[in-house]
Amino acid sequence: LGIGNGLRNQLVPELNSGNKPIMKKLISSAYFMLGTVSLVVGVIGVFLIRILDLNALLNIDKSIISPEIMFQSVSVVFLAIVIKFFLNIITSILYAMQKTALPNLIALLSTISILVFVLLYKNPSVETKFLALSYFNLFSMCAPILLATVIIFVTVLKDARPSVKHVDRKMGKRVVGLGGKFFIVQICFMVISSTNELLISKLVSPENAVSYNGYHRWFFLIITMFSLLIQPMWSSFSQAHAEKNYNWIKSIYRKFIICASMGTLGAVFLAAVFPVIVKIWLGENAGTIDVQFGYSICFASLVATTLFINSATCVANALNELRCQIIWTIVGAVIKIPLSVLLVNWLNSWIGVPLANVIVLLPLALFQNIESVRKINELIKATNKQ
Repeated sequence: LGIGNGLRNQLVPELNSGNKPIMKKLISSAYFMLGTVSLVVGVIGVFLIRILDLNALLNIDKSIISPEIMFQSVSVVFLAIVIKFFLNIITSILYAMQKTALPNLIALLSTISILVFVLLYKNPSVETKFLALSYFNLFSMCAPILLATVIIFVTVLKDARPSVKHVDRKMGKRVVGLGGKFFIVQICFMVISSTNELLISKLVSPENAVSYNGYHRWFFLIITMFSLLIQPMWSSFSQAHAEKNYNWIKSIYRKFIICASMGTLGAVFLAAVFPVIVKIWLGENAGTIDVQFGYSICFASLVATTLFINSATCVANALNELRCQIIWTIVGAVIKIPLSVLLVNWLNSWIGVPLANVIVLLPLALFQNIESVRKINELIKATNKQ
């Protein structure tokens, strides 16, 4: 909902000044607002899940997974997301504290625990496996982040521990005012980036979603590594913005562009060697992924577009300049699904969905970089005149 990112930007100057009463009010207000929203979304979501035909929506035959098991599993996964949605505020706080390794460690622990479960859990029933994995997903998503929350508020932030009596309307407005803009951007990004598997399953078949995930898993490793590089800089940029150190922001932004260009070359190289990687990776099962050079180039283009978007938006987010993102993510979200349908039918292939992503994200990649450069130069000139 953008509340976490709004809190992150608002916390940075207070952390630097050591203003613990304001920190406590900001954190308490953020937890209260997100807790209220999570409760409402959880109740409404489970009701909607009950009335939806999930088998038809996900294109899964009822003989494979019954509607009742599908309802139970999807409900558990949904509630896990809602609970983590609430608990995830601690990651925004950690990013504001520039402890960026900890959120990544939390995510790693969740992923490793799911991997261990999948490797060790043996049951011949598809339905039993499906339901068991749903419940374990709830544990693996929520347990590490809950533990981190307790540790942080018992130790380094014990004086800023959230409390209902410290919920403050004025502080809530500070968080939500900025968070509302992040909310729009994040919802639109979700429509653009998080509907791919669903669209492929619905428009083509669930089997083709396997091919999509194979490409996505490898090509997006480049984006993951790039994110590890730039993620700590958001809070650093916010601090530099408070200190009006815009020349430093400009120099780091230039380095981002160089790294994004190198990542693009890496994606092109990966496209060239991807058939070899799949053969080594899957061995006899390599045929489960439809390997084509054109598909690899499409994913390389998506990687390149995303890298340049992330470079520019990291700066824009820290400067609270979200107008360009709001405009172009709304445009992208509106045309993503109809464009995907058009391209899938035209190309007669699932690749139309990721290709639609490239097309709708290109304007943001171009205009956000132009806008970020313009804003940095404008702030440098204004600072030099003072």
